[in-house]
Amino acid sequence: MKKTFLNINSVLNIESMESTGEGVFLNEEQLNSIENRILEIQQIVTERDTAVTERDSAINQRDIAITERDAAIKDHTAAITERDAAVTSLNDSLNVFNAIDPSIKTAETPEAKALAIRTLLSKLPGTQTVGIQSQSDRVLVEADWDTINNLQHNKQVDHNS
Repeated sequence: MKKTFLNINSVLNIESMESTGEGVFLNEEQLNSIENRILEIQQIVTERDTAVTERDSAINQRDIAITERDAAIKDHTAAITERDAAVTSLNDSLNVFNAIDPSIKTAETPEAKALAIRTLLSKLPGTQTVGIQSQSDRVLVEADWDTINNLQHNKQVDHNS
């Protein structure tokens, strides 16, 4: 009786196998061919499993890199937004000072703007530019008594006394 086992026949390079009521009999060369083919298939399966594991690891690393990139983009965008808000706030602050006087508006640096403001303030009666002071500075400024005595409310007090 002949039976067709396509895969086994392919490994043994035969068209069909003959069997008896007791079974199929293989010679040692045929058994070695089957054994070698099984080992080849096991090696292929191991290589495939390794490749699948490496692929899954690469996909995982790629996903982590994408997540990190997206977080960096989000942080970068937030930093740009914060910087733009700071620039807008600075410009708004400078525009308040620039509106005071053309000499302040034409001053190009913050230091020049501060100097222009000091110059304007020094022209007011009873004021004197003394520079930047801290709480620990003890600056005594000589009073302009003529200006103080000529203030309207002081004249009224003198008149009522």
